[in-house]
Amino acid sequence: MNEERPAIKSWEEYVSSGQIAREAKDDSNWLLGDLALGISKDYGEDSIGKYAYAISVPKKALMNNRTIAKRFPQDLRIKYKKLSWSHFEAVSPLKIQRPEAWLEKADDEELSVENLRKMINESYPTIGQPDLNDDPPDVYRCEECGLWRLKDVSSLEICKGHYKIVKKSGEYTEEYK
Repeated sequence: MNEERPAIKSWEEYVSSGQIAREAKDDSNWLLGDLALGISKDYGEDSIGKYAYAISVPKKALMNNRTIAKRFPQDLRIKYKKLSWSHFEAVSPLKIQRPEAWLEKADDEELSVENLRKMINESYPTIGQPDLNDDPPDVYRCEECGLWRLKDVSSLEICKGHYKIVKKSGEYTEEYK
Protein backbone atom coordinates (compact mmCIF):
# COMPACT_ATOMS: atom_id res chain seq x y z
CA MET A 1 0.00 0.00 0.00
CA ASN A 2 2.01 2.94 -1.27
CA GLU A 3 -0.40 5.84 -1.18
CA GLU A 4 0.69 9.41 -1.71
CA ARG A 5 0.61 11.57 1.35
CA PRO A 6 -0.84 15.06 1.13
CA ALA A 7 1.72 17.80 0.65
CA ILE A 8 2.14 19.06 4.20
CA LYS A 9 4.76 21.67 4.85
CA SER A 10 4.38 22.98 8.39
CA TRP A 11 4.19 21.50 11.86
CA GLU A 12 0.72 23.04 12.30
CA GLU A 13 -0.54 21.28 9.17
CA TYR A 14 0.75 17.95 10.47
CA VAL A 15 -0.90 18.55 13.85
CA SER A 16 -4.18 19.58 12.22
CA SER A 17 -4.18 16.51 9.95
CA GLY A 18 -3.36 14.27 12.90
CA GLN A 19 -6.24 15.71 14.92
CA ILE A 20 -8.62 15.10 12.04
CA ALA A 21 -7.41 11.49 11.77
CA ARG A 22 -7.77 10.94 15.53
CA GLU A 23 -11.31 12.35 15.51
CA ALA A 24 -12.22 10.05 12.60
CA LYS A 25 -10.88 7.07 14.57
CA ASP A 26 -12.85 8.11 17.65
CA ASP A 27 -16.02 8.54 15.57
CA SER A 28 -15.46 5.06 14.12
CA ASN A 29 -15.19 3.53 17.60
CA TRP A 30 -18.40 5.24 18.72
CA LEU A 31 -20.21 4.11 15.57
CA LEU A 32 -19.06 0.50 16.00
CA GLY A 33 -20.23 0.61 19.63
CA ASP A 34 -23.63 2.02 18.70
CA LEU A 35 -24.03 -0.55 15.90
CA ALA A 36 -23.12 -3.36 18.31
CA LEU A 37 -25.76 -2.08 20.74
CA GLY A 38 -28.32 -2.22 17.94
CA ILE A 39 -27.27 -5.71 16.85
CA SER A 40 -27.54 -7.01 20.43
CA LYS A 41 -30.96 -5.44 20.85
CA ASP A 42 -32.37 -6.51 17.48
CA TYR A 43 -30.75 -9.94 17.05
CA GLY A 44 -29.82 -11.04 20.56
CA GLU A 45 -26.66 -11.04 22.64
CA ASP A 46 -25.23 -14.11 20.90
CA SER A 47 -25.22 -12.30 17.53
CA ILE A 48 -22.19 -10.14 18.42
CA GLY A 49 -19.68 -12.85 17.46
CA LYS A 50 -21.32 -13.41 14.08
CA TYR A 51 -21.52 -9.68 13.47
CA ALA A 52 -17.87 -9.18 14.44
CA TYR A 53 -16.85 -11.95 12.04
CA ALA A 54 -19.01 -10.49 9.26
CA ILE A 55 -17.37 -7.05 9.52
CA SER A 56 -13.85 -8.38 10.24
CA VAL A 57 -13.54 -6.78 13.67
CA PRO A 58 -12.31 -8.78 16.68
CA LYS A 59 -15.25 -9.75 18.88
CA LYS A 60 -13.50 -8.54 22.04
CA ALA A 61 -12.91 -5.09 20.49
CA LEU A 62 -16.52 -4.86 19.31
CA MET A 63 -17.83 -5.85 22.74
CA ASN A 64 -15.57 -3.23 24.33
CA ASN A 65 -16.91 -0.58 21.92
CA ARG A 66 -20.47 -1.63 22.78
CA THR A 67 -19.82 -1.44 26.53
CA ILE A 68 -18.36 2.05 26.28
CA ALA A 69 -21.09 3.29 23.93
CA LYS A 70 -23.71 1.97 26.34
CA ARG A 71 -22.07 3.58 29.37
CA PHE A 72 -21.67 7.03 27.80
CA PRO A 73 -24.75 8.51 26.13
CA GLN A 74 -24.55 10.94 23.23
CA ASP A 75 -24.86 14.05 25.40
CA LEU A 76 -21.71 13.15 27.36
CA ARG A 77 -19.83 12.38 24.16
CA ILE A 78 -20.71 15.82 22.83
CA LYS A 79 -19.93 17.56 26.12
CA TYR A 80 -16.43 16.04 26.15
CA LYS A 81 -15.79 16.02 22.40
CA LYS A 82 -12.27 17.34 23.03
CA LEU A 83 -11.41 14.06 24.81
CA SER A 84 -10.45 11.00 22.81
CA TRP A 85 -12.19 7.64 22.77
CA SER A 86 -9.31 6.36 24.91
CA HIS A 87 -10.21 8.83 27.68
CA PHE A 88 -13.72 7.35 27.81
CA GLU A 89 -12.27 3.85 27.67
CA ALA A 90 -10.01 4.67 30.65
CA VAL A 91 -12.95 5.67 32.85
CA SER A 92 -15.33 2.93 31.64
CA PRO A 93 -14.64 0.11 34.15
CA LEU A 94 -17.72 -0.43 36.30
CA LYS A 95 -15.73 -0.18 39.52
CA ILE A 96 -14.98 3.47 38.76
CA GLN A 97 -17.56 5.60 40.49
CA ARG A 98 -18.69 8.83 38.88
CA PRO A 99 -16.86 8.45 35.56
CA GLU A 100 -18.16 11.86 34.47
CA ALA A 101 -16.12 13.48 37.25
CA TRP A 102 -13.00 11.86 35.77
CA LEU A 103 -13.95 13.08 32.30
CA GLU A 104 -14.46 16.57 33.69
CA LYS A 105 -11.05 16.45 35.37
CA ALA A 106 -9.38 15.20 32.19
CA ASP A 107 -11.09 17.93 30.18
CA ASP A 108 -10.34 20.76 32.64
CA GLU A 109 -6.72 19.76 33.23
CA GLU A 110 -6.12 18.61 29.64
CA LEU A 111 -4.85 15.27 30.92
CA SER A 112 -3.30 12.80 28.53
CA VAL A 113 -4.82 9.31 28.52
CA GLU A 114 -1.66 8.02 30.19
CA ASN A 115 -1.91 10.55 33.04
CA LEU A 116 -5.63 9.92 33.45
CA ARG A 117 -5.05 6.16 33.71
CA LYS A 118 -2.25 6.73 36.21
CA MET A 119 -4.54 8.84 38.42
CA ILE A 120 -7.34 6.26 38.16
CA ASN A 121 -4.97 3.41 39.05
CA GLU A 122 -3.80 5.34 42.10
CA SER A 123 -7.40 5.90 43.18
CA TYR A 124 -8.60 2.38 42.36
CA PRO A 125 -5.61 0.06 42.88
CA THR A 126 -7.67 -3.13 42.49
CA ILE A 127 -9.04 -2.40 39.00
CA GLY A 128 -7.81 -5.05 36.63
CA GLN A 129 -6.98 -7.44 39.47
CA PRO A 130 -8.86 -10.74 39.37
CA ASP A 131 -11.31 -11.38 42.17
CA LEU A 132 -10.11 -14.63 43.72
CA ASN A 133 -13.61 -15.30 45.03
CA ASP A 134 -15.04 -15.51 41.49
CA ASP A 135 -15.92 -18.94 40.16
CA PRO A 136 -13.77 -20.14 37.26
CA PRO A 137 -15.53 -20.25 33.88
CA ASP A 138 -17.00 -23.49 32.54
CA VAL A 139 -14.77 -24.92 29.82
CA TYR A 140 -14.55 -28.03 27.67
CA ARG A 141 -12.33 -29.39 24.89
CA CYS A 142 -13.39 -29.13 21.26
CA GLU A 143 -13.61 -32.70 19.92
CA GLU A 144 -12.41 -31.58 16.49
CA CYS A 145 -9.23 -29.67 17.35
CA GLY A 146 -8.62 -30.31 21.04
CA LEU A 147 -8.62 -26.61 21.99
CA TRP A 148 -10.21 -25.51 25.24
CA ARG A 149 -13.42 -23.54 24.75
CA LEU A 150 -15.68 -21.59 27.05
CA LYS A 151 -19.17 -23.00 27.40
CA ASP A 152 -21.88 -20.78 25.92
CA VAL A 153 -19.39 -18.93 23.70
CA SER A 154 -19.58 -19.11 19.94
CA SER A 155 -17.53 -21.98 18.52
CA LEU A 156 -16.64 -19.76 15.60
CA GLU A 157 -14.47 -17.49 17.73
CA ILE A 158 -12.01 -20.21 18.69
CA CYS A 159 -12.43 -22.99 16.17
CA LYS A 160 -12.53 -20.96 12.95
CA GLY A 161 -10.68 -23.69 11.05
CA HIS A 162 -13.50 -26.20 11.17
CA TYR A 163 -16.61 -24.11 11.67
CA LYS A 164 -18.37 -21.95 9.14
CA ILE A 165 -21.38 -19.68 9.11
CA VAL A 166 -24.18 -20.75 6.82
CA LYS A 167 -27.49 -19.10 6.05
CA LYS A 168 -30.52 -21.36 6.44
CA SER A 169 -34.09 -20.13 6.22
CA GLY A 170 -32.90 -16.53 6.40
CA GLU A 171 -30.90 -17.07 9.61
CA TYR A 172 -27.18 -17.51 10.12
CA THR A 173 -26.02 -20.58 12.03
CA GLU A 174 -22.71 -22.33 12.68
CA GLU A 175 -21.87 -25.83 11.49
CA TYR A 176 -18.84 -28.04 10.96
CA LYS A 177 -17.08 -27.87 7.59
